[in-house]
Amino acid sequence: MWVQVMGTREASEQTKKKLVEAAGEMFARVGFDGANVRQIAAKAGVAFGMIAYHFGGKEGLYRAALREACRPVEDLGMIERQLATLPAREALREIVRVVVRDAVCESVDWRHQLIDRECHELTPSFREFLVEHWAPELRMLCTTLAKAAGVEPEGDAVMLAALELYQGATTLMTYRDLIDLLTPGLVQRVRESDQYVDRLVDVAVFAAQHGRESER
Repeated sequence: MWVQVMGTREASEQTKKKLVEAAGEMFARVGFDGANVRQIAAKAGVAFGMIAYHFGGKEGLYRAALREACRPVEDLGMIERQLATLPAREALREIVRVVVRDAVCESVDWRHQLIDRECHELTPSFREFLVEHWAPELRMLCTTLAKAAGVEPEGDAVMLAALELYQGATTLMTYRDLIDLLTPGLVQRVRESDQYVDRLVDVAVFAAQHGRESER
């Protein structure tokens, strides 16, 4: 009986994963309104009714795809405590390394494409994710950046420096095809070295310091 229950649970999880993958690809390509749930079920190779059973409907499935795409940090407090054991600049470097590593990953799949679409459309579901997950992560970045720069975290200067840091990293993902056309192999070289990480850290620290001086 226990083995049967475990098998059923594993099968259920596999069905949910298939639906999220199929839905994520379609949502990324045509958006929430353009996606057809019957086509999603067919693409996943599961019965149409499984969408309502596992996710309550199209909106629930979309939120599940968003959660997978956002990869929210579930235990931000633990990460902050770990970073607190490092010198401020090294802690900042660790954060930037993660951002850059994600931006120059081997392939840009539907997760990145869905987030890129959402940054322009800002659906209600994505707005909730921004408040619940990305806003705390951004505050952590700003706090770490301010410590590394030796300035107070309040004010526009640190926030702008943090946003510029994100932009510098994600540009390599958003315009990857164009970058590879203009400078073949650049993204690959960034992937293999921390040189760009160090550059972004230096620029962000300088921007935070210079910006705070201009605000005085």
